[in-house]
Amino acid sequence: MLIPLKPILEKYNIELNGVAHVGAHWAEEHDDYIDCGLRGFLYVEPIKEAFEVLVQRFAGDSNVKLENVAIGSKSDVGVMCVDTTNQGQSNSLLEPFVHLEQHSEVIFNGDPQIVKIVTLDSIDFPSWYNLFMVDTQGYELEVLKGSVKVLPQFDLLYLEVNRQETYKGCPMVEELDEFLLPFGFHRVETKWASHYHSWGDAIWIKK
Repeated sequence: MLIPLKPILEKYNIELNGVAHVGAHWAEEHDDYIDCGLRGFLYVEPIKEAFEVLVQRFAGDSNVKLENVAIGSKSDVGVMCVDTTNQGQSNSLLEPFVHLEQHSEVIFNGDPQIVKIVTLDSIDFPSWYNLFMVDTQGYELEVLKGSVKVLPQFDLLYLEVNRQETYKGCPMVEELDEFLLPFGFHRVETKWASHYHSWGDAIWIKK
């Protein structure tokens, strides 16, 4: 996370209970979530190797629900571009574009994986989960479009964002602003990876 979560909760006086995390990878943020007081966790990860790590890590933990799917705007199948040099953290349903220039060390030569795509609205999880974390390498708007029924339950959204086509066809951060405004969400924090990089993290809260 480019933006530490705990200071944000203190700054905006938000109490979090549970998280729906789309694009969880290995759930590297889990300890941070616990430190912030969260007690319920939905981790969604489409890549089978990363999902197996989650299964082993959270075996027997009744507070954690795991889903081996991708999230999009409709039920479908997709092909993941797979990197072999960044522990799979750059995997995306979109083809890398500016990413190839900015991160030339990341090589996308893994065998493409066909993944099942569902909407978040079709997944059952408690209505008291109020943090939505989306880290899907440019696919964030499609994730949001498939989450319109559950969006109102969230108090804080934490999304990866772009200001150039890091991945082909990915939305710019302003497009996410436009989509989220009718749901009452306003972007309050944005941090770019650097002046050079086209990607970063942003936070929206209800106002």
